[in-house]
Amino acid sequence: MKSLMGIKATMNLVKVVTSIVIVFAFALVVVIILYSRNESEKYKNTIYVMDRTGKVTVANIQEVSPRVRGYEYEAFIKAFYRTWYAFDENSYEDNIKEGLNVLGNCRNKMLDSYEEQDIYIKIVENSLILSVQVDSIKLGNDVNPVKGIIYGKQYVTRGEYMSKRYLNCYFEIKDVERSRVNPHGARIEDWQIINNEIISNE
Repeated sequence: MKSLMGIKATMNLVKVVTSIVIVFAFALVVVIILYSRNESEKYKNTIYVMDRTGKVTVANIQEVSPRVRGYEYEAFIKAFYRTWYAFDENSYEDNIKEGLNVLGNCRNKMLDSYEEQDIYIKIVENSLILSVQVDSIKLGNDVNPVKGIIYGKQYVTRGEYMSKRYLNCYFEIKDVERSRVNPHGARIEDWQIINNEIISNE
């Protein structure tokens, strides 16, 4: 009889211990999930911005100052400028696809312009290589949408020959949600070439 009671007591103890372990394990899982979610949100809201001197600044998206956001706009516009105007027959399609990801209202107009000019055909037939040089950016980020002008030059190389022209463009930007294809969280709503005068043909 005592032996039976001892077995029951042992079983009850095992049940209690098991229940405690299960509760503890469940609580631990919940804590880990909450901690991971919190860390994920924290890093998702963190950005790394490089200024003109090459210095990297860490900032929270929700607390980005106009100055830091201005650096982002500049990096965004430079990246688009190089993507949209610098390519050869091998990189043309990828560059255009990448550029379209950040275009808004002016998307169809800019794509139609390239198609009407048969840019890709000309590049292939003449073995052209297009490159650009960014000279400066004038940005007014105190208004919405943000407006500015990017000043630069485009070089068109064909074998030993090269032509150079100004490529100054006016743009308007709106803030949008960040994504994998648009990490800057900006979209170009208007883009106009305001000066593409030929500088030289060599």
